Amino acid sequence: MVIQIARKMVTRTNVLLSRVLSNRLDISDESAKKALARLHSILLDPMSSAIRDDNHLSLERPAYDLDIIIPVYKVEKYLRQCLDSILSQKTKYKIRALCVDDGSPDNCSKILDEYSSKDERVCVIHQENKGFSGARNSGLALLDSKYLMFIDSDDFLPSDDVVELLVSKAIDSDCDIVGGGVQCC
Repeated sequence: MVIQIARKMVTRTNVLLSRVLSNRLDISDESAKKALARLHSILLDPMSSAIRDDNHLSLERPAYDLDIIIPVYKVEKYLRQCLDSILSQKTKYKIRALCVDDGSPDNCSKILDEYSSKDERVCVIHQENKGFSGARNSGLALLDSKYLMFIDSDDFLPSDDVVELLVSKAIDSDCDIVGGGVQCC
């Protein structure tokens, strides 16, 4: 099992951000307002995004350190183990499980709803079947974190320190991608 964490990348709008932050760009100008709207939609700094509120620019942090996207389809046999392995992580980081029920015909929907009603870190998206990539894309649309992890719903984290180890390594090394593997006997 390989787990990847990817940091949202810095874009070419850094120049615009530096102008705004140094008050060299008039944010009352219509083109500047459009640029700020674009800027708001792109995470410029791994820890923050620029927003404008009542002509004041401020920095907003993502709500989570790590979002874990889990596409779910016909895995009722494995789903509880997957979710339990995520929710039992011992970490100082704020995590959220974005579970995408991709129209699964078994009891996955009920299991996901059960977990989300008991733990606020579980967010469930119910949708018609869009396939594996479509499920991941639906999860990506709700990202609100510095880092991202994908876990297949028939996999699980092998120990309770996986998140702590991977996210700490990413932060300490200022990495865009951190990978981990498990060797089975």
